[in-house]
Amino acid sequence: MTPELLAHTRRVWERRYGRELSHDETRTILRNVAELFAALSVARGGDDDEAIRGAGAGVEP
Repeated sequence: MTPELLAHTRRVWERRYGRELSHDETRTILRNVAELFAALSVARGGDDDEAIRGAGAGVEP
């Protein structure tokens, strides 16, 4: 997870939420989006092991 990705995510989602987001909230959003895409990949017949390993790659827990 790069500082640039965190900053971009924060800018996008703060407009939607109408308030400042914490660093932890921003990381949670990124992790959730990664997990969503992994689930969608599996639903479309993708390799669930690969999707799960790739979900949140670089996203610290």
